[in-house]
Amino acid sequence: MRQHGGKIGSFNRRGSGPGKRGVASGPVGADPPAGWKISVSDALTAQGDAFSSALLFRACPANFCCFFTMPNVQVILKEKIASLGAEADIVTVRAGYARNFLVPQGKAYEANPGNLRHINNLKARRAERETAERAEAQNTAGRLRKTPVKLTLEIGQGGKAFGAITAADIAEAVADQLKVKIDRHQIDLEKPIKTTGKHEVTVRVHPDVEAVLKLNVTAPEAEEAAESADEE
Repeated sequence: MRQHGGKIGSFNRRGSGPGKRGVASGPVGADPPAGWKISVSDALTAQGDAFSSALLFRACPANFCCFFTMPNVQVILKEKIASLGAEADIVTVRAGYARNFLVPQGKAYEANPGNLRHINNLKARRAERETAERAEAQNTAGRLRKTPVKLTLEIGQGGKAFGAITAADIAEAVADQLKVKIDRHQIDLEKPIKTTGKHEVTVRVHPDVEAVLKLNVTAPEAEEAAESADEE
């Protein structure tokens, strides 16, 4: 099945035409004959086309009968799903994933003409969610910028460090001291910290929001001495 200038390509009934592959006759852009069914190979070829949904709708008029019979199908997402997309996105997934999880769990609609009416509502819901997430990220960034985080680093004789402070250590300290939960992958740490003193790292709180986090790294002995001085 081919796409020509945004039109559905030529068609034929399965089993007729050259090679019996259903691609020999029929004018470009014409509707398939009544009752015509698309072959698996033709639909697979069309999967990557912008008009693949239209092709399947027209080839299977009975309520999108081909939807779950194909290895890959298109769905309209109803919510944000990591590594897949967000509300109103039309994505291609494995048929089993759509049939057994996305659709029954209410996370996606079948990509058929009837469900296209939900697109505008989904876009509005997406915009509302993204606005709330951005506001929350701005609040979190403000908390990260405000208070330095204290960490300790074991230092041996000659000032050589034993071990190092990693992004995971920083994330744990932030959660403990600032009560803010961040993932270590959000922390831009070029290499582990092996020296005491003041350091700064960038935290990607949100795709549009970053915060510079200040770190105060001390040796255990220095920290104990400071605590003793405070008590006196």
